Amino acid sequence: MSDTGQQSKTTVNKRILIVDDDVYNRDFYKELLSDAGFVIETAANGEECLQRLQSDPPYDLILLDIVMPVKDGMQTLKELQHQSYRAKHGPIYMLSALGQDTVLDNAKQLGSDGFIVKTDITPDQLLGKIKSILHIQ
Repeated sequence: MSDTGQQSKTTVNKRILIVDDDVYNRDFYKELLSDAGFVIETAANGEECLQRLQSDPPYDLILLDIVMPVKDGMQTLKELQHQSYRAKHGPIYMLSALGQDTVLDNAKQLGSDGFIVKTDITPDQLLGKIKSILHIQ
């Protein structure tokens, strides 16, 4: 704590890419995770995600929405199966309001490492889940 009683912001040095077409969701998750010390980048659809994954430094985690224009999350996962993505970047977790078993199974078959249902998790739980995925205490 500093002399003013405010806790200083700690940098975690973990890079996360948030892919969501909803600007409110992107901004909310970016603020939540940035405030926790993560380095955050965003993309509005799967096409932007693929471009970032090809040109940006490695990401430790990708949070990928499913329902998006241009290229949705499932199409993006399918394309990532055919690229050298896994050698460079960390896990992909679907972050979606869709939580049906068929959707979860399809995402897993396409290479998703996990699934977070937006409507079933509080901001604190999401932060805890991400810290657990990235092995941060």
